[in-house]
Amino acid sequence: MHQVREEIALLQNNLEFFRHSKNADKLREDVNKKIADAEQSLHEMKAQLKVLNQAADTL
Repeated sequence: MHQVREEIALLQNNLEFFRHSKNADKLREDVNKKIADAEQSLHEMKAQLKVLNQAADTL
């Protein structure tokens, strides 16, 4: 999860470089999709971790 969080932060940082560029619409779109995908992956990992923690608590 730590690696995914770092990836999201890096992508968001990179996105700032293209913020003011008029010709970077496609690149911004691609980076935004990567951020959304990484955030979804992180959300799924957190849900799986929660299930594992709940299972461990019942043992």
